[in-house]
Amino acid sequence: MKIMLVDDSDTQRRLQKNILKKHGLEDFVEAANGQEAIEKATSQKPDIILLDWNMPVMDGYTMATKLRENQELKKYSHHHGYL
Repeated sequence: MKIMLVDDSDTQRRLQKNILKKHGLEDFVEAANGQEAIEKATSQKPDIILLDWNMPVMDGYTMATKLRENQELKKYSHHHGYL
């Protein structure tokens, strides 16, 4: 399972990874803001996205809205059960 962690704090992303690794998860994609996350989600197609609400460049709400509008990801998301 590929997990995308989206947070402007390196520390928060590291903490999230450490917790998830304790549960046997190892495949991560990281992004520091919503814009970067959209670009990476489009190319890497994570199975789940955990995102911060308050980030620079693009906040979590705007990112989630744009992901729902992205036709390529919308088609993909129905198969993976998110959005």
